[in-house]
Amino acid sequence: MIVLLSLAGHAKAQDVSPAAPIYLTINCTESGSLIQEVASGNSVTYQINPSIGWEIHTITYNGDDIFSQLQNNRYTTPPITANSVLSVVFAKSDAPIETPLIVGRWKLITNNGQIATHVTYNSDGTFRYTSVDEPDYEEQGSYKVENNKLYEMFSDEDEWVMAEIITLNSTILTLRDLDDDGVTYAGEPYSYQREDMTDINTPLSDNIKVYTSQKSIIIKGALPNTPIRVYSTFGQLVNNSNVTSDITSISLSQPGIYLVKIDNKTYKVGL
Repeated sequence: MIVLLSLAGHAKAQDVSPAAPIYLTINCTESGSLIQEVASGNSVTYQINPSIGWEIHTITYNGDDIFSQLQNNRYTTPPITANSVLSVVFAKSDAPIETPLIVGRWKLITNNGQIATHVTYNSDGTFRYTSVDEPDYEEQGSYKVENNKLYEMFSDEDEWVMAEIITLNSTILTLRDLDDDGVTYAGEPYSYQREDMTDINTPLSDNIKVYTSQKSIIIKGALPNTPIRVYSTFGQLVNNSNVTSDITSISLSQPGIYLVKIDNKTYKVGL
């Protein structure tokens, strides 16, 4: 059984009603507690995903520190034979959003009245809006990411337009526009889906291939010193390295789906 805890200070748990239950209490900062019923002897796996701009500060199980047992923000309890308590404390993260995560082409999937259907954020700090509905439409400018906010300055303007980054991971970008004060919301959230992913084992233009073997991601044919970033599907950076030879191997301990970013191309692979 996997239970998802998401949003800083908030938790969601699957309702379980087994026979002969015992109780597991989950404490999360800001959202109080919730109680889950589990059958005696069962273990429960939790995927704990802080909101953007937050991080796991402490996590304990029955009073014992289990932070070192987290693997990709996932924790599995021992067999539960008595009432137990899992406590998670979130804290604001000092680490800025990694700008390269936003680099790529995104397709608008929430209709918010915009003309643009696509936006491309380039690694040089420029962006370009286009529309498949209006081929002549195009707007360009500069952007930056600071303190969990996206700043855009269009080429014909001299002021930044701000939006709060609600979600930014390897597949989804969700924004909410802000007024000039940088605090007040202007409109409802809207989302983009990344559109520049490359399928597993499909070669890039320079014959790069990305595939898996046993518990490793293999990158073949990339130029030496090319940056490689590997993300979990929750947007967590799990490996940051460079190409070292014609065949580069990256070992990962946990099975799952990963996004491998090489320059401006992204591969989805499964271990």
